[in-house]
Amino acid sequence: MTSPPDVQNVPDVWGLLEWALKRVLRYQSTISVQLGDDLPERIEAALLQRDRFVLVPKEPTQAMIDAGYEAAGTAPLVGKPIDYHQIKAAIAAAPKPKDKS
Repeated sequence: MTSPPDVQNVPDVWGLLEWALKRVLRYQSTISVQLGDDLPERIEAALLQRDRFVLVPKEPTQAMIDAGYEAAGTAPLVGKPIDYHQIKAAIAAAPKPKDKS
């Protein structure tokens, strides 16, 4: 297992998108030629997904594994139990943008 994720350094993606949308709308007349007229709509479409997705580490943490056991009503095991591999598979199967396949 890799080192635990440093959640303090994970960017606030939704906040960045909101910031970008405000700037695009503010300067739309000067940047639409370079970035396309549909940029505000594309950012808004991404922001509408905020309630459907969360950012998770690629490598499941022990807390994630323990939470899986707790939800299943079983006791956690020491090391990397089969559930570790199930969580890894679930993360790997998560939807990805077309260019990240």
